[in-house]
Amino acid sequence: MGSAAEAACTRINSAPLFQRCPLPGIPGWMDERRHEERTRAHYARGLPGYHDWFARLTGAPSGLSALTLRLWLAGFGTIFCLGSGVALLVYLPPLAWFGWLLVALGIVALLDLGWVAHRKRRGEPG
Repeated sequence: MGSAAEAACTRINSAPLFQRCPLPGIPGWMDERRHEERTRAHYARGLPGYHDWFARLTGAPSGLSALTLRLWLAGFGTIFCLGSGVALLVYLPPLAWFGWLLVALGIVALLDLGWVAHRKRRGEPG
């Protein structure tokens, strides 16, 4: 092909951290990773920072999520937002719009709490 993207792919793949080209748009760059089965051992070691493409380019180590901290923050956000949202709806009707906003944020925090609890139950460190 001879394109600039292919040249960048060749240069990046020559680094020891990369087994395949990390550039989207080049066929086959993610096929193997998409289909591999994850075991409990994968989760216990910690998943790579798949969302941090810059770490792949620079060779920096992948960051691991602080799941326990996220669990506590999501729990606090759920209790605070739902509690204060309901209190605003009941005791200050002129601020009902803000109460509904807090209830919506509380529901989002509750969903995050469930997802983080799922990841911890799956065995991921953090």
